[in-house]
Amino acid sequence: MRENLRNSLLARILEQTKFGSLESGRAFRYNESESRFELKVGDKTCILEVLQTVDKMYLVHLSIPDSLQGKGHERKLVSAALNWIREHKLRIVPLCPYVAKYINRNPKFKFILANRFIF
Repeated sequence: MRENLRNSLLARILEQTKFGSLESGRAFRYNESESRFELKVGDKTCILEVLQTVDKMYLVHLSIPDSLQGKGHERKLVSAALNWIREHKLRIVPLCPYVAKYINRNPKFKFILANRFIF
């Protein structure tokens, strides 16, 4: 049973290097060539535009298709992006108002804020 679980986890990790599956019908990835995080929902894509330096990621603009707004996709994209940033040991500068508000409501992410950055 442990081996099946381990194989399942490894398969999931490999799958997430392209588009990581969050839930049925949704997939997340960091598109480095386009400087953005993407959350695919069906045939639509939610986008969080970023600028990355060596040790910081500036979260610039959140763009959600009209048909997906108000359904929680904003929160899912920002949460997945912040988790990705945390795992890659980067600091953030939230220039997007939605991201700043999300971090204020979820203080577990405040420790990845760039030094001396205060809301």
